[in-house]
Amino acid sequence: MRSDQLARNRSAQTPTTEAEVLRWAVGFATQLDKRVVWWFSFHDPDELPENSFVGVTIVDGTEFADLNDSDEWLLLLDRLRALRANPGGETQCFLLSDEELAVIPERFLERLLNREEVDEILKLGDLDHLMLRPRRDC
Repeated sequence: MRSDQLARNRSAQTPTTEAEVLRWAVGFATQLDKRVVWWFSFHDPDELPENSFVGVTIVDGTEFADLNDSDEWLLLLDRLRALRANPGGETQCFLLSDEELAVIPERFLERLLNREEVDEILKLGDLDHLMLRPRRDC
């Protein structure tokens, strides 16, 4: 995480009362304990749905989770570019639940996955719903 962004975020959230300090500390500790991982799905809008798959990238965004939404997105997009894991096309994304993440091996994180690798993930824990789940455009 960039130190200037972390400092900006921290100063914007600086607690002033004892109760705010306690709430902030508990929330911060809880947030650090939880892993935040995003599923980015890429599709070619010019293809028929059955042929539109371009790839999936599963990105760990835990280090950005304490930032505001716009900073988090900018850093996630930077991460995708740095990984060379954004093939273009339409993008949809969502957070993975702890249960979904628990069955996905680390070797599938932080890189562009092809159809065969995604199919392998989907079979690991009966995760077919990952490709069917309503997603938000990113």
